[in-house]
Amino acid sequence: MKNLELWDACGNRVIIAQKENMDLMTSLSISFKNEVAALLQTYKADTMMLCSTDGKVVRVLESDLSESNMCGNGIRAVHKYFTGLNHVYLTLAGKVECHLLNDGNVSVKMGQVNLHGQIKYKGFNLYLSDVGEPHAVLLVDDIAQADLIFNNHGFSFVNTFFDEFDTNFNLNVVEVVNNQLLIQRTFERGVNAETLACGTGATCSFFVSNQMGLCLSEVKIKVLGGELHLKSNIDKIVHKNGPAIKIKDLII
Repeated sequence: MKNLELWDACGNRVIIAQKENMDLMTSLSISFKNEVAALLQTYKADTMMLCSTDGKVVRVLESDLSESNMCGNGIRAVHKYFTGLNHVYLTLAGKVECHLLNDGNVSVKMGQVNLHGQIKYKGFNLYLSDVGEPHAVLLVDDIAQADLIFNNHGFSFVNTFFDEFDTNFNLNVVEVVNNQLLIQRTFERGVNAETLACGTGATCSFFVSNQMGLCLSEVKIKVLGGELHLKSNIDKIVHKNGPAIKIKDLII
């Protein structure tokens, strides 16, 4: 790895690094993943965004040695890391398009959200969806309920493999304040803990709420790490924008 940097994307701390001769099919050894996990722990980061040297391929490595399909907040940091050189990045979730805005934020074309219906889990009604990354959305009257839900069920839920969907899911607890404002908290698989923000989770939370008629097609979502802005068009393509700030270079 080379050219390592630590970034903050709305509370998501990510390490960005380059790896030579890497594509989506390149095998990553256990020793390499252990090295990544150690770096994430040392710098208290959620995720590593591992990029090809030309910046066109981006892979998402987690602290539990797993690999996620996409990171909706981390990809904004990647776009600024490469100074907007590319506009389209190839991830395990497919192609992701980014644009640097005049205010310094980055807009990400998240694409269409796939809805997978509703399930009951320990008495909760969960709405399942994915935008490359799988998410469960739990609507509550008060976002403070997330404390009890995450303490009692967060770890067990994100580590439950649902055979019907051939995956497990991240868990998003969402309060709809009004039709233009949501509050979201997320317990992430891979991290096995609550994180300060989740871009793919915000995308799914927004789209589920919108399809239920609870919010408009353009909203603000408050997360523990800040604010994200999301909107969908007539074709149900979701765009998300938010900040990404470099913290420092890393020397290893």
